[in-house]
Amino acid sequence: MERKSDMTSRERMLIALENGKPDRLPCQVHSWMPFYLKNYLDGCNAFEAYERFGMDWAIYCDPIYVISDKSRENWQVKRTDLGINDSGDQEWRDEIKTPDGTLTVTGAWNEITSWETTPLIKSKEDFELFINYHPVPEKLDFTPLYAIREKVGDNGIMRSCLWGYGQSGPWQSFCYLVGTEQAIYYAVDDPEWVHYCLQRLVDRQLKVIEMMEGMPMDLIENGGGAGSNTVISPSMHAEFC
Repeated sequence: MERKSDMTSRERMLIALENGKPDRLPCQVHSWMPFYLKNYLDGCNAFEAYERFGMDWAIYCDPIYVISDKSRENWQVKRTDLGINDSGDQEWRDEIKTPDGTLTVTGAWNEITSWETTPLIKSKEDFELFINYHPVPEKLDFTPLYAIREKVGDNGIMRSCLWGYGQSGPWQSFCYLVGTEQAIYYAVDDPEWVHYCLQRLVDRQLKVIEMMEGMPMDLIENGGGAGSNTVISPSMHAEFC
């Protein structure tokens, strides 16, 4: 006989987040890939996909990060389309001009995902250009979040990530900036510099965290796969994550 419960999906997920005991294990996906929604679920959106399978909703959403005109002037990005490679991937190159120098990064994408092929930071001097000129939001606009909160209702929760470059979390961001393999080399060969970089990244994030007060959000993620024990050792995780 099916057990009936008066617990809503939202209550269930919030209880689980507090390490409580809900009526059952919440059922959700980490995130719906646009490729999957388009090709396997008739092009529906995340709301419709959750409803289709009777799952507990976990909707990813972000506030609008408001960047000042001055910050944009100091970080001018020019993207060049490099065409399609032999694997069918669309390649690109970004040239970023700052008042004190130029940075470059290359990448590619296909209908499934996207990735970088060369990192943004290739030297200590590059990191200084990034940390001095990469735009930090001057304020956050929560307007789109209120509409999503209304739509989610008791069907689940809203989740987001900390603002940052690439993926939130200082070690994860550092790996994104210099490349994961190179980040590990730096951590072994020059740990003092890595700690310096991580602290500078944290300082930037703290400014934005202070702006998040009152943001309608249930779960804020921090960190990433580059900090897992399949990538770095427990001792390295303890020191740098």
